[in-house]
Amino acid sequence: MSTAAAEHRVEYEDITSAMRLARSNVANARLWAFEDEAFRMASIIYDDPARRRCIVDFLEDLATANGLVRCEGPGLIQRIICAALRGDA
Repeated sequence: MSTAAAEHRVEYEDITSAMRLARSNVANARLWAFEDEAFRMASIIYDDPARRRCIVDFLEDLATANGLVRCEGPGLIQRIICAALRGDA
């Protein structure tokens, strides 16, 4: 386990709380990974409208396939994609 992860790790004796935390951590990790990939993919558009459409379609499919649209809602996923395309930090 990384040092950063160990610093933020919280242990619960209550199994229900531990499971809730585990679900949250995994969901957040997927969302953060998706956001990172969205910004990485958006950086290779190079003002090409066809490439832009291809990347947007890919990111929407990626989010759907990984359950992010179902878990987080389509609005958040669209906001992440739009922010990446604009280059927002």
